Amino acid sequence: MKKLLPIIVLIFFATVANAVVREDSDTVLKTVEKTYTVQYPSGGSDNFIYVFTAHLKAYMAQHGESSSWKHPVDSRRCNYSVSSYILREGFYVTGSGKRVPEGALKKMYGPKQWRRKGNTIFEQVIGKHSPCNDYVGDFNSIKKSISRSILSTFDAILLQDVIPGSEADAKSILKASAFTRTN
Repeated sequence: MKKLLPIIVLIFFATVANAVVREDSDTVLKTVEKTYTVQYPSGGSDNFIYVFTAHLKAYMAQHGESSSWKHPVDSRRCNYSVSSYILREGFYVTGSGKRVPEGALKKMYGPKQWRRKGNTIFEQVIGKHSPCNDYVGDFNSIKKSISRSILSTFDAILLQDVIPGSEADAKSILKASAFTRTN
């Protein structure tokens, strides 16, 4: 019996269900920086920079476990999501060029998202399972599509919506008398 104990323990731990994360990434696709001069009612001024970045976030994980003597139903299912968003961050720029973040001006725009959840309990009971290997091609195709979409609209979104709103937010939050773009 003592010789069988390690084998039983190994089988038990080998069949325990857990999630296997295949990808969990947040990739910067494009960055645009706009510099400004902040003028205050007191007469002082600061240099300021906005950094706008287009991101692609991708997540894929397999949950469940394959069938075994202990677990007769194959419950593997693949969940994944792909999204894109624009992140706005504002920084004061010191005389030496160091960037000091202004947290009140950090904002996320978006996201455009596509999500797939694993099979329902009923589908699992009738034997339909969905391991991630079956969806890698689809997952990569969706990533490419959403990446192209955010890159093709990034500049237009910045010019029509994000930058004008950001300038108004900065003037208000920084209590500036003027917020003038220098590039």
